[in-house]
Amino acid sequence: MGLRPRTEYLDDDLPMRWWEWRQHPGGSAICLALALLNLAFLVTAFIGFLRRRVPLAGMLAGYVLLRSLLLLTMENAEQRYTIVVYPVILIAASLALAGRGRMAAEATATETQ
Repeated sequence: MGLRPRTEYLDDDLPMRWWEWRQHPGGSAICLALALLNLAFLVTAFIGFLRRRVPLAGMLAGYVLLRSLLLLTMENAEQRYTIVVYPVILIAASLALAGRGRMAAEATATETQ
């Protein structure tokens, strides 16, 4: 569910059944791009946790893990139940990217001295 594009929150042009390519190829391509964007967020957040850039990483990772495990036990889990973990994912992803840029700037400053 973390990769599913949130098409219900977007324009009516995007299909709810986005995986049916023959019926709406353009809308399905947009939805696939949104799913890949979600995947990029998740991978970047995972990198942020691995590099230990996220403050309170154990608590935040535990929250995401426990929330995901809870959703696995539900028969009627919906996509809106996963959206509450995205603030944690976005913060971890931004810290992963910010850390890399800051280290590159420090390395450049050190080389010029």
